Amino acid sequence: MIDWTPGDHPIESQFPRDANIGDSRKWNRVPPAKPHEPTNTDRPALGEYVYVEELPEAITKAQPVYPDEARRARVDGTVVIQTLVLSDGTVGDTRIVKSDSSLLDDAAVAAVRQWKFKPAVARGKPVAVWVAVPVRFRLH
Repeated sequence: MIDWTPGDHPIESQFPRDANIGDSRKWNRVPPAKPHEPTNTDRPALGEYVYVEELPEAITKAQPVYPDEARRARVDGTVVIQTLVLSDGTVGDTRIVKSDSSLLDDAAVAAVRQWKFKPAVARGKPVAVWVAVPVRFRLH
């Protein structure tokens, strides 16, 4: 709490001295809220906000192996995988968030787990963050 001298606070001039607003000599001042930052930046939870100045960038992408069963069924499509890119640029975890066919899921995850990234950066340091990675399967 900050004690203001009467007349120093800008809001004080908006109320008459005899108004029933409590002791006009004392005003509570709430400190500004800090932006939310994760408590564990090594492995943030899926969906947890992580402040970054630079997003991760894939530098090595392993191509998925088209599953035989999907090829025989003439299935193609896209699998979107939420990928936890760790501060060293490796993949720490994956979650499938959208899939055109479950026949493609395992191959997509296996490929993305081999990817290497330039990690995200916050305040000049690499940080872990979740990113969405689409993996497309197309029959020729």
